[in-house]
Amino acid sequence: MSGSDRKRNSYPTPPPKPRRTFASKRTLDLTGEECQTSDEYDTLWPSNCEPVLQKITQMKVEEPDTSHTGGTCRGDDQKRGNKNKEVGCLRPSVRDKISQFENQRSDTKPRFTQAQTTSKFKSVLSSDDGEREMSVKRPIPKPRVFKTKSNETEKKDIKEDVYTEIDDERTDIKREYQYVAAIDVGTAYSGYAFSSREHFDRNPIDIISPNWNDGTFLSLKTSTCVLYNAHGQLDSFGFEADNKYYEMSMNDPDVLEHWLKFTHFKMKLYDAKGPLEHMMLEADEGGSMPALIIFSDVIRYLKRSIIEHIRQLKSDVIDDDVRWVVTVPAIWNDEARKFMIKASVKAGIHADDLFLCLEPEAAAVMCKELKVQNYIDTKSDGVMAFMLGSKFVVVDLGGGTVDITTNEVVPNGMIRELKCCRGSDCGGTYVNKRFREFIEGIVHKDFELLNKTYRTEMNDLWRSFEIKKRQVDPQKSQYVMLQIPSIIAQKIIPEKLSKFSITLVRDKLKFPMEIFQTFFASSVSIILSCLREVVTDDINSILLVGGYAGCKEIQCIVRKTYPKQRLVCPHDPDLVVVKGAVIFGHNPAVISSRISKLWYGIQIQPEFTPIETLNEGNFYPVIKKGQPIKIGDKLQHKFYITDSFEGDVINVKQVSFSGDEMPVNVEDARGVESEHSLRVPVPVYQGNMKRILRIIVKFKGTELEYSSFVTLILCPTKNVIQVK
Repeated sequence: MSGSDRKRNSYPTPPPKPRRTFASKRTLDLTGEECQTSDEYDTLWPSNCEPVLQKITQMKVEEPDTSHTGGTCRGDDQKRGNKNKEVGCLRPSVRDKISQFENQRSDTKPRFTQAQTTSKFKSVLSSDDGEREMSVKRPIPKPRVFKTKSNETEKKDIKEDVYTEIDDERTDIKREYQYVAAIDVGTAYSGYAFSSREHFDRNPIDIISPNWNDGTFLSLKTSTCVLYNAHGQLDSFGFEADNKYYEMSMNDPDVLEHWLKFTHFKMKLYDAKGPLEHMMLEADEGGSMPALIIFSDVIRYLKRSIIEHIRQLKSDVIDDDVRWVVTVPAIWNDEARKFMIKASVKAGIHADDLFLCLEPEAAAVMCKELKVQNYIDTKSDGVMAFMLGSKFVVVDLGGGTVDITTNEVVPNGMIRELKCCRGSDCGGTYVNKRFREFIEGIVHKDFELLNKTYRTEMNDLWRSFEIKKRQVDPQKSQYVMLQIPSIIAQKIIPEKLSKFSITLVRDKLKFPMEIFQTFFASSVSIILSCLREVVTDDINSILLVGGYAGCKEIQCIVRKTYPKQRLVCPHDPDLVVVKGAVIFGHNPAVISSRISKLWYGIQIQPEFTPIETLNEGNFYPVIKKGQPIKIGDKLQHKFYITDSFEGDVINVKQVSFSGDEMPVNVEDARGVESEHSLRVPVPVYQGNMKRILRIIVKFKGTELEYSSFVTLILCPTKNVIQVK
């Protein structure tokens, strides 16, 4: 082929300088052989690369911007005296093969499947100054031209680049949107909130949330109650489901036997271990359904309600115009968070439009925006808690869980986590459980039979206690009067009441304040135990949010225990989390960094060896427990693939542990949280090349994203680096 023909070839000839090497994460058939001449290397293509050549002729590679490298590659090469020369063009035989495949179509499938769990593709730009990750628009790699390095230079570069932090955009937000909507599926109560971009730009706390009617009064949230009919279809949700269930129990109890009612099911995700896709949930009175169906039905119901609400304001809004945020407790493990993502996607939310938001972080974001008059502040200005450099503790007191995080306000108004989150399953339902046990002990009839016979009356009793526990103020009264249904009052044994100095006055129970406070004792003890681990002298404020935070009893105890810190509690603490999630959806970068609460790593196998040993055993840590991680950043770890490995796929086992000490071996680790495998395609071994396995971990919102791929590094034929 003549020189003019080469210029007209559809695949442009790369210039000699600067040299660029592209390797896709997908890494399809990267099997190039290298031959050494006196001063330069040519790229050879073996016969099994025909599928790749076909793809190459169809792709268009975007030339990356190298302005960020701190200098031109040409200048750097001149400084080195052009010691490492390269050939900037392909051999004529290679070009002939490319031309041959230009007009051909083949159904030949590549040898390898996708090598990573992500849908985004990156390529590695190699230069004499090191390696940086650059974006390309297409996943198929350009023919590679390898550079030559001395043995000493190769060892030095590898040692310094084992644990590489890769610059990345703060978020992956690209899709345009008009609204942000947040969904909060709680243990006892659920709700939603939303705002438009226009309103957010004018006033971030201009957020819309509905009032819910339970038939007696208006509430800021609705009950987390799901009712399924005899055919297993969702009939109703919230207060509507509650009321319909108890109406049917009075009018047609026989039909009710085939219906299923689910409440307080969110806590099952906290207690469960391992994969949750096939988890079954028990109904309140017998029967079961898959957890994924129940959660997805709840999210779908709230999503549909949001769209209907938004269309009352703007009729032409569609689902794609909305960015969705789903709140999750900070103490949930990775499996529970992944489960919520799957349930949201099953509910019809596109994965690209979905964010998870940690509940205490959402509360901190909301409270940072609130003004002084919106706080119930016990000492001084609530706004002082969120000045630059202020350190504060967020206590999210929900119905099921209590999440406690320690945060600091950093420049630009961002928030970063200072310590690992603490918490437990000691929320408001913990208090309800103690009261339920008390009622069970003072009635003279079988409690379960009583609960089924008088469903409506017992439901009224539970609601009455829920309201009373929030209203009771130990500083203003010595007694608590609790209304109970008359039919339940007739079942109480007076002698059992006298032991507690409790009296029954018609249809009311009169509790001494110290007796009523015992219902809170177990929950308060756990909360204070968690607070002792995080509240230090440098903490300026303690922020109480969540429905349980509305209890005056909790506020009094925390205020008494920590008199030096400001106690900040917003009005309507029930809505702080869901409204904060809306603000987070508009500006995810408001959360600067988090602290890893687990050990994340991979299990070393005979097929690959870490370039630098970080542990004596087979556990290789990619993220350490307690390590600060910036949202949107990436970390890269590199491993040698042993020369003796002849397979075309490596299985990388990803593991995570909750133990305080880093395990030496995976088999001996305590507190195993999750185990997953990642299949990585591997090119054929060539005698003068080293295969490098790269593990990249991206901190994407509230979860980690692993990806793996293999690149080839040319080693001098006489001094090939040996892997120990």
